[in-house]
Amino acid sequence: MNTLQKTLQSSLTEARFNLVLIRGEAGMGKTRLLTEFLKVLPPDIPRYMAHGSSVEGTPAFWPWTKILREALAAQKGTNRQLVENAQSLSTAFPEIQHSVDTTYPTVASLDRFSILSHWARTIRSISRNAPLVLALEDLHRADFSSLALINWIAEELSFDPVVILATHRPSIETTNATRGLSEIASLPRCTNIDLSPLTAEDISCLLDPLSVDRATLSEALRSRTMGNAFYVTHLIRFIDARPDSESTESLVSALPSNGKEIVDRQLSDLPADTRDALAVASVAGRFFSVQTTAEILGIDGTKLLARLEPARLGWIIREEGRQFEFSHALLQEALYQSIESSRRREIHHHLARHLIGQSDSHSSLISDHLLKAIPLAEPSEARFYAIQAGRDAATRFAYAEAQTFFRRALDLLDSDPESTPTIRCEILLEYANAQLYTGDREDARRTLLDAANLARQTGSPQLLAACALQLAPDYLSIEVGAYDLTLIHLTEEAIAITPSSDPATRSTLLARLSQAIGWLGAPEQRRKIVAEALALARDCRDANALSAALSAQADFLASTDRAKERIRVLNELRRVMQLNNETPIPARLVHHTRMISALLEVGEFARLDAENDACRELASRTEIAHFIWYPESTDSMRSLMKGNLEENKQLADRFTEIQRLSPDSNVIQGYASQQFYRQIER
Repeated sequence: MNTLQKTLQSSLTEARFNLVLIRGEAGMGKTRLLTEFLKVLPPDIPRYMAHGSSVEGTPAFWPWTKILREALAAQKGTNRQLVENAQSLSTAFPEIQHSVDTTYPTVASLDRFSILSHWARTIRSISRNAPLVLALEDLHRADFSSLALINWIAEELSFDPVVILATHRPSIETTNATRGLSEIASLPRCTNIDLSPLTAEDISCLLDPLSVDRATLSEALRSRTMGNAFYVTHLIRFIDARPDSESTESLVSALPSNGKEIVDRQLSDLPADTRDALAVASVAGRFFSVQTTAEILGIDGTKLLARLEPARLGWIIREEGRQFEFSHALLQEALYQSIESSRRREIHHHLARHLIGQSDSHSSLISDHLLKAIPLAEPSEARFYAIQAGRDAATRFAYAEAQTFFRRALDLLDSDPESTPTIRCEILLEYANAQLYTGDREDARRTLLDAANLARQTGSPQLLAACALQLAPDYLSIEVGAYDLTLIHLTEEAIAITPSSDPATRSTLLARLSQAIGWLGAPEQRRKIVAEALALARDCRDANALSAALSAQADFLASTDRAKERIRVLNELRRVMQLNNETPIPARLVHHTRMISALLEVGEFARLDAENDACRELASRTEIAHFIWYPESTDSMRSLMKGNLEENKQLADRFTEIQRLSPDSNVIQGYASQQFYRQIER
């Protein structure tokens, strides 16, 4: 408690962000510590609390959307900036839509790269530069994107008086969640609190001071509970309910022998119909709805409330707004495990059917329940919702979660008689996209090559073209010295089967081919390919195809004697992009890099620096090293040109560190050439 109070005081006096991670096994008192601290906060400090869901299919950013909904309910009429930010987020997070005021215009468009920055701005608008406390329970259950947002907030709000308090359980598994937690725990403004098991001395302080033999009793409690605070609390209640005259030896012999028996004994005291209702409710997770549970049990809500009353009085559950919450995850988990597997599948299936009938249901939750309901649920339906959940996660810019659902869909195809090469290829394409945008470049490539083999089986020009165009997108399309024979052959193959009735796709493929053979040393062949791509794009008036063709033309003109001509082409490309609302951030970033290179060659350094600043601003809205490193490398190169060798060395080391986990040849060549010129100058 002292650590939490000191952290809060530090944020208040220094106006700085702080994070506290409270780690401990289930039942160690993490929640109790958190809730007791929130109770003693000064009343003028707003605080919001959210839980990581025990249901695997919970949508990405779920704890944050819950906090945002609560903040909107509290500040909606007084905080216009918060409402405007939430309105923008609601385009990607439909669960927010019921909480926003549709009279406010959407003031910012979202894309997959700016989402974390927009979330950080929204959290800042909740605080309005005043102290704010956010409590996140069970962070080990949060999705990877929710954890990434904490990292982002720590940097973006480093000089805001915002305190995040989070609880989590330790884990020996290596998962996205554990990696995310490890990164958060090492943040400079993070304080880590480990809750240890209670000792016999600690337990003795909790016992009735009039107990005859507190030392023996406290040691017995420690032994039976392994110092787990949740179990200790329940055993003390058990002791308090025994006759005062009972001897210590009798009390010790009557104690449950372990944690499972403690929970089982607590639940066994409940009426049978109450236990059955709680077991059904446990399948929904830590929180459950009276209406849904009553529907599964085939009774009305009034009867269910009567059945639940003994559990409420026994502190097994508590009311939480319009639903109920299990008072501890250990109770919910024990009840869930007590259900026979066949009955558990039935309940999962019923919950899935119920959610499908709701207009605001999340595909990820439906997917999770259907998966656990197989074979009662059809694999094809489970696959459908797994794909939808993957797409929804990608829409939320949560690519790590999207990968999980696309992998699930692929696994379900193995047991689906309706499986076809076309279906598998389409899923693989979406899976590869998610892999690429989480930095798994080599895995994405392998996935795309598998998809290409399936596309050949189907004979689909569209699928084969998609595989070729996804194989090396964005900066990878202008990789220095890259000669990828596999990419060249796949692109040529796709061009060969793409009909003339689809000029936009043919133009885009031709443009990509001209870039792929850039290091082959065949300028005349490239010139003809670029000319054909441009002619097709201008003829069909497709903005995306014209952007691709102009990009290819600019790359073809990449020599110092044609820099001014290249700038002319790049200016046309910029006009096309400005008119095309669908131009993604990667294409705009690559355009900046092309313009920076051309301006360097003609010596227009003022325009170059302005272009680099624009590139940096756009890149900073992403969390992808693949884009962030380039403006830093330009700074490094400019310092070298000015003769600042030490500064150049520091900046060069910095941009290579940004991209160190998956460096492309642009990074390697850029660092090597600067190092070479630095040695010459010395």
